[in-house]
Amino acid sequence: MQVTISCKMADELAAQMDATAADRGVSRSEFIRHAIHAKLSRRKYPTKEEFLRYAGIVKGRPRHASTIEGFGNV
Repeated sequence: MQVTISCKMADELAAQMDATAADRGVSRSEFIRHAIHAKLSRRKYPTKEEFLRYAGIVKGRPRHASTIEGFGNV
């Protein structure tokens, strides 16, 4: 399935986009598709595994939360 979209942009931005597309030897549409794909494929947040690798690491603190006096006592 293909979707056609249109948007308005400032003349300066359109000129810059056209020049960049021409330098790369691609059409305007191909340039836009690539730019959108590149933007959406960048991860904004770390994966769970990346986060957990650093979770709980704080300078000057115990390596394990259970060693903190009163931890877990409600």
